[in-house]
Amino acid sequence: MREIKFRAWDSTNKKMLYVGEFEIYYEEDNGFHSGASNLSTGWTNYDLMQFTGLADKNAVDIFEGDIVRLGDNEYGIIFVCGDFHTGFKKTSGGNLTDIGAEIAAKLEIIGNIHENPELMDGDV
Repeated sequence: MREIKFRAWDSTNKKMLYVGEFEIYYEEDNGFHSGASNLSTGWTNYDLMQFTGLADKNAVDIFEGDIVRLGDNEYGIIFVCGDFHTGFKKTSGGNLTDIGAEIAAKLEIIGNIHENPELMDGDV
């Protein structure tokens, strides 16, 4: 079974938050709700990104929003229709490719869409 974990981009403080720096909880009166015990403003300024369950060739966890390199090509990791894909970067031509363990083992994370926007020349 795939490990479920998240990270969150704090757009106010320009900082990536990882497990242990925030929590997701269930709120009875509103159904499922994202929240953080150490944040007083709620999640308005946060972009939540899910772990793919895969690691790159350097054993680094791959998250939605990461920018990865495969050979001479660079791609972003996105979640579409219930699955993680590479896409929206330079030579991908807008095509989406499912990622699995075999492909992930060849990828190298070079940044993410929040901390390294200069690596992007396409849209999610």
